[in-house]
Amino acid sequence: MCNGAPGESIAGKDAKPLRGPLKWTVGTKYQGGATTDDYQDIVYVDGINEMYLCHYTHVASEDNRPDEDSHQSTSDWSADKPWSASDWVDFTATSVLFATTSKINNLQVDNVKILDNDGNNKVIMNSDEIYIDATIVTPSKQYDSE
Repeated sequence: MCNGAPGESIAGKDAKPLRGPLKWTVGTKYQGGATTDDYQDIVYVDGINEMYLCHYTHVASEDNRPDEDSHQSTSDWSADKPWSASDWVDFTATSVLFATTSKINNLQVDNVKILDNDGNNKVIMNSDEIYIDATIVTPSKQYDSE
């Protein structure tokens, strides 16, 4: 169980979804991907062109800034220090993703919209309904949405 002490969890060991990038802020609780966590956090510090991967759950303070070498682990899978510097090779943190092909092992979204090459809606999925080619599909019945 992780209580914020160094070395108590190994980041990402339980395949928690990444959360972020979040702006690093003093007083914010960041999660390191332990069994008791919901996420593994990725943060950035204003004015610094680098991302940081959280290794264990802790509350941010000036004493554990991710942009200081003394607070960075030398490995992305070590929990000896709260952060490791990372770049876009280690993970992708983006608000919009355009990809021709991708393999996603764990995807958590609120809504999905699939478009054809002309930008027309082909599939729309949310927590209430699924539309395929403008026809609503439910587990028990199918009917036209118009």
